[in-house]
Formats: sequence, C-alpha cells, structure tokens
Amino acid sequence: MQDKPTNTTIKYNKKNSGRITIKDVAVDIGVSLMTVSRALHSPNLVSKKNLLRIQASIKKLGYLPNRLAGSLSGASTKQIAVLIPSISNAVFSSMLNGLTEILEPAGFQILLGNFRYNLDIAENQAIAFLGWMPDAIVMVGTLPPLAREIAKKNNVPVVEILELLDNPLDINVGISHEQAGYASGDYLISCGYKNFNIITAKLNVDIRAAQRIKGFTQRLEQEKLAQPKIYEIDVRSSIISGRTGMQKIIQTGKLPDVVFCTNDNTAFGVLSACNEAKISVPETMGIMGFNGLDIALYSYPQITTTKVDMYNMGIKAGETIIARLTEKTIPLKRIETNFSIVPGATTKNIIK
Repeated sequence: MQDKPTNTTIKYNKKNSGRITIKDVAVDIGVSLMTVSRALHSPNLVSKKNLLRIQASIKKLGYLPNRLAGSLSGASTKQIAVLIPSISNAVFSSMLNGLTEILEPAGFQILLGNFRYNLDIAENQAIAFLGWMPDAIVMVGTLPPLAREIAKKNNVPVVEILELLDNPLDINVGISHEQAGYASGDYLISCGYKNFNIITAKLNVDIRAAQRIKGFTQRLEQEKLAQPKIYEIDVRSSIISGRTGMQKIIQTGKLPDVVFCTNDNTAFGVLSACNEAKISVPETMGIMGFNGLDIALYSYPQITTTKVDMYNMGIKAGETIIARLTEKTIPLKRIETNFSIVPGATTKNIIK
C-alpha cells in the first residue's frame, strides 16, 4: 500500500516568526507594554530603576527594535543616511569621524552609501534611503533633483556638505573650492614659480577638483602667467593616478617648475614617481597637494598642501542635524568652514 502524497508546504506566519517583541520584554521583567515602549522612545519618562531593568532584559533576550514600524508611526528612526563618493578616499572618512562623534552619543546610527562619483547611483541610493524614513540625509555635494524633491515633500532635513552651494536645498556646510584653489595658486606664485602643470581626476566627474582648478588658473591669469598643462588621469584621485600623471610629464621631456595636484594622494604618487626617476624635489621641480591628508603631512619629504578641515565639517553637520531635529533655532543654514596652506618640503620657500 502506497502512502498518500502529503502537502509539505508550510505557510509562513509573521505572527509566529519567533521574533522577540516588546511583549516578551514586558513579561520577562513584569512591567507593562507601555513602560517598555516609553523606555525605547522616551526614556526620560521612565524611572532609572525600570530603565536599567528593561535595558538588561533587551540585552538578555536579544530584542531588536522595529525601526520601520517606528517610522510608520511618525516616530524617529534614529537613522541618518550619508552618501559619499568614495570609501577609499581618506577625505570622506575624516568627515564621517566628525559626524559620528556627534550623532552616535545622541543615539543615531548612520546608513552609508558609496555612489562612486556617479550621480545616477547617488540618486538611486538617496531615494532608497528615503524610503526607510531617515531622520536626515547628508550628501557630499548636491543632492540629485528627484531625491531633493522627495526629501522636500517629506520634510526630511538635508545637509549638503563639502562645498558651498549657490542654491542649497536646506543646510549647507563646506568651503569655496574655487577660493581654496586661488589661494593655492597664490602661494606657489609667492614661492617664485612661473611654469605649472596640474594633475587631477576627470573634471567632468570630480566637480570640486574643477572648482579648485578654476580658482588656481584665475590667479595665474592675474599675473599674466601661461596657463598650466592639465593632466586628467582617472575618475578618482589616487596614488596610481599621480604616478601615471607624472610619468606622462616625464615623457614630454620638459619638466614644469611645479606640479599642483587636486588631491594629496595624487601628490604622493607624483613624489613617488619623482623619487623613482631621480628627480630632485623641490630643487628641480616642486609638488603641491590638496586636502591636508596624513599621507601628505607625514610623508618624507612633507608635501606642501592646502588643508581642509573635513573633521570639523562633520562636527558642524552633526550639530546642525541635532539642532534641527530637536527644533532648536539654527542661526546659520549655510556654514562656511576653513582651509589653510600648510607649507612643506616639496616646494621652495616664499620669496620675501
């Protein structure tokens, strides 16, 4: 006798999924559901004794708050979406360090997106993050158009960071990269340099590099100096792109007085190629970078650079987000941070 075939399909029931709920926490320590809910969302309304008991039970049971449910009820999700163009560039890790130093003690977690200098990817990531109802969104550069519209309609605070924008959507923290490029050119002119080359990332991709070069060349024009030969090497700045750019310069058979790099990683690559080719720096040719990264400040010889305080940008962005979310007055929606020239050993001294 053959066994009758049986239906082995099991219907999944979310109610019986085994997920730990606040009811389990309440039963575990003998308090009401309301008390546990208050401990999660408004801990200041719960006695210290009960709060400690609830926190201990949550840890013991492994309870995970349902952030999506909180967002549907209009409560804070305690999530901040952050979109950066590169996870390999130390510029952005410094900004993230400042941001998290302010946000994490206040109970916020960061959702990180790496859009790889592709604004289409940035827009898709921003829209996906907005679907999770973050308390705010931080974008390096300008938030793409559709994401801007969605954020505006849903009243999500937006911080556009790193560069000063003409028409920011909401909060803007950064520097004028054009002014920083101008200051870099001014410094090199004051050192007596007259013949310049520039090595940079692709200017149609790295908008801030293009702004720096615009300011740099404006300063050269004022002195009626020849415009620099510009080498666009890759979509992002790197040590390899610096080496590649310098090798191209060497192949021309004519070295400039100085090479200005729109990133310190690139400048380090140039220095490496010069050492390999036995080009004396700064006696034969000078090198200047941009951003003030550790790779420039602690290289040997130390690379002259324009330092941008990215850590402070992150701090300012975090403070402004918390002020906005706690409905405090924000004195400035457009916050300009500082940059400074850091003379190193890869350029000549200023001519007095």
